[in-house]
Amino acid sequence: MTRTQGPDRSNPGNGFSLLDPNLDRLLENLANGILLTDRAGEIVFCNSSAEQTFETGRKELLHRPFPDPRWRFNPPLDLTPVLRHGRSFARSPIELITARGSRKTLSLRISPLFTTDDQVEGALVDFHDDTRHKATEDERENLLAELHATIRAIADAVIIYKPNGEIVHMNPAAKRVLGYQESDLTKPIAERLAKFRIETPDGDSFPVEQTLRRMLAGESFTGLIAVMRKDKDRPVWFSLSGAPIFSSRGEVIAAVGTATDITALHCADEERSHCMQMLTHDLRSPLTVIHGHAQLLQTRLTSAPDEELQMHIHAILEASKHMNVMLRDLVEMARIEGGNFSRHKEPLPAEAFLKNFLDTHCLALDCDRIILAPPASAPTLLVNPNALERILLNLLSNALKYSPAERTVRLRLTAADRMAVFAVEDQGCGIAAEDIPLLFRRFVRLPGKSRADSLGLGLYIARLLVESQGGEISVTSTPGQGSTFSFTIPRLPD
Repeated sequence: MTRTQGPDRSNPGNGFSLLDPNLDRLLENLANGILLTDRAGEIVFCNSSAEQTFETGRKELLHRPFPDPRWRFNPPLDLTPVLRHGRSFARSPIELITARGSRKTLSLRISPLFTTDDQVEGALVDFHDDTRHKATEDERENLLAELHATIRAIADAVIIYKPNGEIVHMNPAAKRVLGYQESDLTKPIAERLAKFRIETPDGDSFPVEQTLRRMLAGESFTGLIAVMRKDKDRPVWFSLSGAPIFSSRGEVIAAVGTATDITALHCADEERSHCMQMLTHDLRSPLTVIHGHAQLLQTRLTSAPDEELQMHIHAILEASKHMNVMLRDLVEMARIEGGNFSRHKEPLPAEAFLKNFLDTHCLALDCDRIILAPPASAPTLLVNPNALERILLNLLSNALKYSPAERTVRLRLTAADRMAVFAVEDQGCGIAAEDIPLLFRRFVRLPGKSRADSLGLGLYIARLLVESQGGEISVTSTPGQGSTFSFTIPRLPD
């Protein structure tokens, strides 16, 4: 306990004299509020911090009892144990209501002051004004409560992780989906994931642990599709997103992951795809009959031609071909959107593929009008050959269709970083800038530029196929001069 000389009322300044004037100055300059009382409990010394806390001038404080009746402490203060029995005590937090009605939160400690012969001569009241800190803490707690309530109310599964991968918090939706108990939250990641199987849409194992570690290393991701399987339960489809939480110093202090149940959406897509396939199959059957009989009539009339009848038969054949193309596009769209398109990739030498592609489709594409610009070094692609073939068919047939018959179309291939870049350049009428954002949507037919035999699915299907291979597709165009459709495909390192 602090031992110092007792009060000396001969000091007209503060009403208290210390043995060491330096100690007097030290108390005056402390950030904490300091009050000294005599053995009767009257205030005989106060520093500037005490004046500010109690909102009372020094002259008004001195020689008044502590605690002053004008103040209210909660819980109440009593100096009796200190002044009579020499006992110290502390209160934290303690609420103060000043004479002006201000509410403050203090951390307070009261200690007895002894003379040299161990007699209690007064008390030292040492306190810190925690009002701002308390307000900050209250605001923080309110924000945390709001955040907690918000997370609980979210229908998606929300999980917050520590940097080491332990789970800090899960909302009810996450607990319901994962079936975790409290004891599971601190288990290693691999052990937690052993409770169920998570796959990619293709049926491969989904890299959950690697994805989580990437997130905890500072990466974000959104919209990853995963399928969770539990024993005999039906599979549940999720869209996964996640992001790290950084401190003010840029360090990862936590991470948050969300899982949106898209099973119903997936089932609806599958049902739509199934219905589309059934519809196109049912439409193709009578179309095949019409086409077959028209061909038969055309063959039999060859020996005794009737020009007008031949013209009508030719119109029937052409219309059935166009209808067949439309149905093919509908089937292809439904197949890709329904996830029934193989995403298998394999190494594919670009030069050999392009040569074979042009040889195979020479008649269908009018290859005499296609100029292949040979690449400086032909890369090896990592792609599904069927997907790449369909992409090129769509883009080249469009370029030939919308370019004047006497003009050529150029096909270029270049390598950039880890991607191969294909470009199809036409010399058509070009595309207005405001129409470009619409091109890769389904069923889009630009006014004045689309043909009646098109559903507006070719570029949409091309985009789906490019994205399924991990690439991107884009277009640049100058009205009156032509357009260039470019897309990227992953390639193997040189």
